[in-house]
Amino acid sequence: MKRLVVLTVAILLSACGGPIPQSTPAMPQQGTAVNGVAQPDGRCNYLQMQPTTATIKTKQQVGILPILRYKVAGQPCESLRLHATWTKTGGRTRVANKGRIMLFLATKPGTYMVTATVDYDGKSYSGQSTITVTNS
Repeated sequence: MKRLVVLTVAILLSACGGPIPQSTPAMPQQGTAVNGVAQPDGRCNYLQMQPTTATIKTKQQVGILPILRYKVAGQPCESLRLHATWTKTGGRTRVANKGRIMLFLATKPGTYMVTATVDYDGKSYSGQSTITVTNS
């Protein structure tokens, strides 16, 4: 009986689009929502950073990609990889692929912030990645 109840709840949740997430994103991001559910294919009009957080050792590097999730009227969100302007709180960086990727490394342990800003369709979108560097 218990298994039947769990199975029934799982079927109902999948039919209703699943549970509404209770957590909020670390960065304020714009999106379209109806009754708390993102429409039609997730959040749009924000800069998604990949990775949002990362842990590396000193003298290792990590690549950071800014991906603009942008909605054109009547169309689903598109993922655009555009030139970004980069800032950081420390460490060493090298911009590659015409500003579309930042390679980050640090020689000292600590927590660093890398920010990307993309201008598109007359607006600016910013996103941040937090990089934790530990001893090698």
